[in-house]
Amino acid sequence: MKHRTSEYPLGKLLLRLLASSGLSLQSFVLSIGYGNPNKGIRAFDDMLREGYPNDVFLTRLLSSKFSPGREVVQAATNKTLLILSNREELEKLVKLARERAEFRPFFQAVPETRRPSSISIFVFTGGASRYTRYLPASFSSWPQKEQYQYIKQQIINHFSASGGTTLLQGRITAYRLFHSYGLPPLLLSVNGEPLGTDSGLPLPEAQVAVGQRRLCAAGVQRLFISGLRHRG
Repeated sequence: MKHRTSEYPLGKLLLRLLASSGLSLQSFVLSIGYGNPNKGIRAFDDMLREGYPNDVFLTRLLSSKFSPGREVVQAATNKTLLILSNREELEKLVKLARERAEFRPFFQAVPETRRPSSISIFVFTGGASRYTRYLPASFSSWPQKEQYQYIKQQIINHFSASGGTTLLQGRITAYRLFHSYGLPPLLLSVNGEPLGTDSGLPLPEAQVAVGQRRLCAAGVQRLFISGLRHRG
């Protein structure tokens, strides 16, 4: 018999109800109204593992002879949701701190059309990374004049090397400089002249389906390299 446990108040309540019923889990879910026991077992195990309440399961439970009462179920649900909310908030803060620590200033070309004419070719040829250039990590701490001279030259070089066009997204209309984490970017002309603060976001990473997975450009490249090594 599979040993089941849960760290959540709702999951622990369900386990107590199952134990007091004296039934197997399959018989328990059938007794509360499931015609397909696999669906009931899956919902039960999901609540034990992930905490989030399954409304269909709980509605059937409350209508069955095993119901502990709506107040009891609601109290366990509320405590569980509070735990999940606190955990999600902590995860957001950890992610924010990691992103802030890993952030490097960069600029991106602003294409004429945001959506590529062919997603697949766009991803397989490098995606948005083709028009993204990272700057030295210390860039934001440089004197403003040095920042301006450096970024202007970088943009002029990029525009010249690209012929002023992007692959599958038309011509380059401007550049966005993401100079500091959490702050809006600066919009610059194709000559590197500042045009003011911008509200644009970084170009999103397009994805393409490869088998059962959806991969961005970096993922496709890793898969390709892995395949070459395997064949070698």
